[in-house]
Amino acid sequence: MHKYKGKYYLSYSGSTSGRRKILYCMGDSPYGPFEYKGEVLAPMNSCTNHHSIVEFKGKWYLFYHNSDLYYEQHPNEKPVCNWKSAAPFRRSVCVDYLYYNEDGTIKQVVPTKIGVAALRN
Repeated sequence: MHKYKGKYYLSYSGSTSGRRKILYCMGDSPYGPFEYKGEVLAPMNSCTNHHSIVEFKGKWYLFYHNSDLYYEQHPNEKPVCNWKSAAPFRRSVCVDYLYYNEDGTIKQVVPTKIGVAALRN
């Protein structure tokens, strides 16, 4: 949960068709009620989706994970949510900027390969 401009955001890993996404809802109190608003992050190639939303020096960030490094090292293996394979457990930490719309809703994060410059300095 995080707070932005007086609103509380409850974000969580949710599933549609077995694919984990980061979803969120908004409310005026940390105790709710909350209204579902949509998707923060589409499913990743790691079968699971865990995240954190943080503000640092006036900018907002989404930390999450994927399995890109695993698949780069195993180019013949296709991304499949198979719990018997090693893929879901080979996770790479990622960070991208998180932006808000004027009405306070969160813009869906589009994963990048380069992350954010502000954290590399």
